[in-house]
Amino acid sequence: MKRCECFITFLIISIIPLAIYGNPANPVLPEHISRATDLQQADCCSNHPDSASEFSSDLPNKTVAPADESYVPLDPVIIPPGFKEANPRPTGKKEVLSVSIPVGRMSSGDTDEWRKGGMFERFQPEDEIVEKRNAVTKTFLQPDGSYTAVICGGPIHYQDEDGAWQDISTEFTDEGAAVVSRENVFSTRFPKNSTDYYTITKPEAEIRFSYFKNIRFEDESGNTLSLYEIPERSGALDNGKLVFDGILGVGREKIDLTWIGFQHDLLLESMPEEWSSAPANTKFLAIDQELIIPDDCNVVVENLSCLGRCKFLRIISVNGEILYEILLPTIREVNERVIPHPDDPKGAHDEIKVEQITGDFRLEKRDDKYILTTLVPFDWLTSEDRIYPVNIDPTVTCYIYSSPADGTSSGYSEGSSCYCGESACGDAVKATGNDENLGWMFFNISSIADGSTINSVSWSAYCYARNWPYWELKRMSQRVWNCSAYRTSCTSGTQFLYQAWGSGEPTGWKTYALNTSARTALEEQLLSYWFGTGVRETDASNSYYVYWYGFLNASYRPYLTVNYTSLSCGTTDHGGANWTISSNTNVGGTHTNINTFQVNAGVTAKVGAICHTFTVYANTINIYGSIDATGKGASGGPGGTGGSYARGSSGSSSHTNAGGGGGGSAGSYTGGGNAGGTGGNGGCHQDLECGGLFCIGNEDGYLSGAGGG
Repeated sequence: MKRCECFITFLIISIIPLAIYGNPANPVLPEHISRATDLQQADCCSNHPDSASEFSSDLPNKTVAPADESYVPLDPVIIPPGFKEANPRPTGKKEVLSVSIPVGRMSSGDTDEWRKGGMFERFQPEDEIVEKRNAVTKTFLQPDGSYTAVICGGPIHYQDEDGAWQDISTEFTDEGAAVVSRENVFSTRFPKNSTDYYTITKPEAEIRFSYFKNIRFEDESGNTLSLYEIPERSGALDNGKLVFDGILGVGREKIDLTWIGFQHDLLLESMPEEWSSAPANTKFLAIDQELIIPDDCNVVVENLSCLGRCKFLRIISVNGEILYEILLPTIREVNERVIPHPDDPKGAHDEIKVEQITGDFRLEKRDDKYILTTLVPFDWLTSEDRIYPVNIDPTVTCYIYSSPADGTSSGYSEGSSCYCGESACGDAVKATGNDENLGWMFFNISSIADGSTINSVSWSAYCYARNWPYWELKRMSQRVWNCSAYRTSCTSGTQFLYQAWGSGEPTGWKTYALNTSARTALEEQLLSYWFGTGVRETDASNSYYVYWYGFLNASYRPYLTVNYTSLSCGTTDHGGANWTISSNTNVGGTHTNINTFQVNAGVTAKVGAICHTFTVYANTINIYGSIDATGKGASGGPGGTGGSYARGSSGSSSHTNAGGGGGGSAGSYTGGGNAGGTGGNGGCHQDLECGGLFCIGNEDGYLSGAGGG
């Protein structure tokens, strides 16, 4: 039997730093956000009253966090040197399963994600390979032995105190007087009595909020023109949300749990009658809450690079860890608007859009409490063409893994400038004709082992607005934030998908199978942790557009579904059969007992980085294509030991050094190179001279040994 061995070993010289999602348990933050690398528990918890009944509506005018602060550009997120070495990735099923790590509980399968329309609807919980979980991925074993990874645009798992990845629960548990949640890296307790504080707790600190207490009319200077005190009320669970009725006769206060925090909203079913008699100089509808923060924690306002004002109130531990975040409020009409275009050049059609606006907040210190005020433009609420119901959404986000390390993982350009979102990083991905807006989404693919063969890729995202778009998905060339490169990728990158929607295409969830180029691109990106899709509307007119939610909205985050086959680095017995490689694929390990092995013309078999070698034993071997092992060899051996240092003796005119550097060790894998040779002896500088008075005119000798090879 003929034997052909491909011990092809190359030293991987360098790894280019790339901006990624970050290590889920310890995300990489932009430089302008302070965070300690040692995430120890911050001693910033203190006792506070449980009742909010002492709230006073006599508010001071001094502003701690100005409502009009300008933003500063968001720094790119880059993998620091040594990150990959300190955070090794899984390298195939056998190796992952052999690691002794805590394993999370099997999913219950009774949450919305597993039901019809959910991202896991076609899978069974018992088919999940729990050992392959990370913050954003579930992986399922298929009947044919392949794997399917569902990769979400944000966290779906959290690590418990033992380090096991567990499902994040977005459902409340009713404990009678309050509803609670504990299956996350934070816990919550929401009392059903509106006079009590609700609490958000992480190991580092606990913060407390009151429910909405006052609604006021303010003028442009922040002066109170009139005030409505919200009466005491009781809450109840309604379709999974804690709801309080009885605000202005038409409003409902709602608490909704999400994967990364919770939403505290005010839903107005109609415009209250009182607003028709509001003072003429009313500028804002102001909604007041109390906020209690431990004394040892810091409160800062951060401004990031969004298209509009993108402001965050952040609560930071003494270690510099971001614990909690409050975003600018979004005020939107609940129902979509359908706008007819009877005379459009493409033909008569309807445009679907959501009317919304971004509000503001103000933070004021009063004794041991803060007053957090949500500010809503009053003219928008009372506009003649406003269509109710309207939702006022001042969202509080509890930091877990993704933001702000993933602050640029979705976004879009406006002209030649790029932004991480519209009113908050990750809130929107926009594509508009004539390349006015170009969008992008990046996904963390670190759960898929290097060298895997990608069999299929599907892309899922939620469209919230559109106007008869013809659009495409493109390959993003890099992850590091670079506006020019992002725009070039969106216009000139390899096409993964093209869609010419009809005039009546509805909004909502969309799922598409990507082409062969996408599969190839994802394989090529496995060593880089990320995979990016650019979104472009291809019409020449900016009248046409398609808008998607980015990673911020927990209920509508984009996700990938990737089917792949892991590369085996062990020994495979082919039982005397022929083996023909007819399409580009990854190979590795040792393959025995083959009759005829053949690589067809135009086909490349790439040696997997996790295997380093590819060995074939066959009766006949025909290589009409190519086998590529470039950069897939193991690392070289360590450097040699240094030579002995110089020694001299008093009074000698000849000082010599008799030691060169030691040779390096042999390569660290089968087929590694030989050790380097020992370096030459050190040089000799003789006849050292001592000068005259005070040794003026001394001549020193210099000795050096050659380094080892």
